[in-house]
Amino acid sequence: MFASYRRLHDLAADIQRKKQKVAALTLETARIRTKNATKELQVWRLEDEVAALRERYAAVRANTDRLQVYESDSLVALRSHFELSCRHADMEANRRLVLLKEDVSQRVEKHMAEAAERANRQTAQLGDDVAALTAQLTKQEAEFQLRRGELEAHFAREMVRVDLLAQAQVDEKKARGAALDAALLNHQNRFRDAETRLDALRAAAAARKTQVAALEGEYAVRQKTVTEHRDSVAATRKRLVEKEVAAEEKRRAVEHYVALVTQLQHALPELENKRRRLHGQLQELKGKIRVFCRIRPTNGARCASFRVPGDEDFTSDGKQVLSISASTPPPSAHLGKERGAAAHVFEFDKVFAPACSNSDVFVEMAQLIQTSLDGANVCVFAYGQTGSGKTWTMMHARDGMVPLSLWQIFAHMARLVEQGWKHCVEGQFVEIYNEQLIDLLTTRPGDRPDIKHDDQAKQTQIVNCTTVTLQSEQHAAQLLETATARRATSATMANSRSSRSHSIFVLKIRGENARTGQKTAGTLNLVDLAGSERLNASQARGDRLRETQAINKSLSCLADVICALRQRHSGTRSAAAVHVPYRNSKLTYLLKHSLGGESKTLMLVNVTPAEENFGETLNSLRFAAKVNDTR
Repeated sequence: MFASYRRLHDLAADIQRKKQKVAALTLETARIRTKNATKELQVWRLEDEVAALRERYAAVRANTDRLQVYESDSLVALRSHFELSCRHADMEANRRLVLLKEDVSQRVEKHMAEAAERANRQTAQLGDDVAALTAQLTKQEAEFQLRRGELEAHFAREMVRVDLLAQAQVDEKKARGAALDAALLNHQNRFRDAETRLDALRAAAAARKTQVAALEGEYAVRQKTVTEHRDSVAATRKRLVEKEVAAEEKRRAVEHYVALVTQLQHALPELENKRRRLHGQLQELKGKIRVFCRIRPTNGARCASFRVPGDEDFTSDGKQVLSISASTPPPSAHLGKERGAAAHVFEFDKVFAPACSNSDVFVEMAQLIQTSLDGANVCVFAYGQTGSGKTWTMMHARDGMVPLSLWQIFAHMARLVEQGWKHCVEGQFVEIYNEQLIDLLTTRPGDRPDIKHDDQAKQTQIVNCTTVTLQSEQHAAQLLETATARRATSATMANSRSSRSHSIFVLKIRGENARTGQKTAGTLNLVDLAGSERLNASQARGDRLRETQAINKSLSCLADVICALRQRHSGTRSAAAVHVPYRNSKLTYLLKHSLGGESKTLMLVNVTPAEENFGETLNSLRFAAKVNDTR
């Protein structure tokens, strides 16, 4: 769930980054568009200014031309007006003179007419009047001439003023025209620069348009990606909601289970005690001594006839029936004729066919290992003739009974730690060779182990023997390898590497519960017996003969002890008085509290199907059947 949250958070961050990039691209596109619009506006303004300047230049040019026309027209008009004024003045003077002359003439004629009447009397007066009129005429002519001179002077001054004004206006127009030409040139230069910049801006605008198109394409792609991411985020959010709902349901379930586990943990000690009681009752019902038979796989030799029961073939007593017969019937000793091969039938707690593996055997044996962990004394030993597979069954490094037992012990100890249990496992590895107890783990061969019994506590101790606290399954495997390498073996006619001693791996298992104060103490003896051999089969001589005799004697003592235990457990009145000869051999004495009392014993009888070993196989099965009758 945390990985899903992390991926969702990364996806949301990626989408946020994409959005920021798209916003930046959008902003840059808007900025470019605004800049292009500004440039285009500037171009339009420059074009308007150029057009206005051109219009102003045309207007100035037109005004200049018009002023020049006006100047020439004004001069012509002024000259015409002056000449016209002069003519008008002359005409007016002439008219007035004519009028005056006419008036004078009329008056003269009148006066002459009157003078005719007053001829003499007015002659003098007329002379005076003529003189006065002549003076007046002279005066008027003088005034006329003066007025004419003034008008001519005024006209000359006006002409000068008009010339000066026209020249000033012409100069001003020329200056303004030159300024306008300079401004026009400047504007033309600016216009060319503006056109150059406009071309550059248009090229830049085209490039920007291309870039904008590319950005718009990229934006569309990004937008599509964003849409896809949004859809993905929506789907992810939907899945997240579903997962959150599922997580909430699981959380509630976890809380329920945690509460249930807490409740079960509180109930575990009681359940564990109940399991121990039920397991003990089950083992009691199965019997103090259980016998399993294992048939070794064939090695190509001629085999006897075995009828092996199936996994679910049991009698009403919970036994499995094994039938064995020789493939070649033996000749009759009395009649000299061959008789039919008799079938021998045996009942055991479990029969393992040749195809069964060590793991299959351990599945049935594991209950007794659990019994030792619960605080009981347990003994598991492999019995059978040499070469029947005892050591393979017990000591095989990968799946032998001893390594698998160690694995179960340490696994169970680890599981019980949560319930407050703390266990300590101590191991001793000894062998019995020619009735001598030998420590296989010691580095000081001078020390001789000895057996001490605590009959009240039903415990056995081996003093002067190396005791190792086992830290782990690997540690125990190393000790087993060391001890196995020191075990006494030699070749006989029956087996090229026959075990010439009984090996006993003793495990002391002590446990204590810090919460309840409960304590347990159990002992597990894992025994690999030496191979039983008939002297005529092994053809032993010298030391091998003494070894074989000691082995057969200890196995015989084991049979006696088991028979005595069977009589003691028979339920008769004299059963309690039956003596159990534990001291007859080192083996039975060492296993005293693991064979009798409340202990549990498992015997693994190993047989070979080879025809040549039929007799030894039959003896082993008979011994095992005798042991199986002990309850």
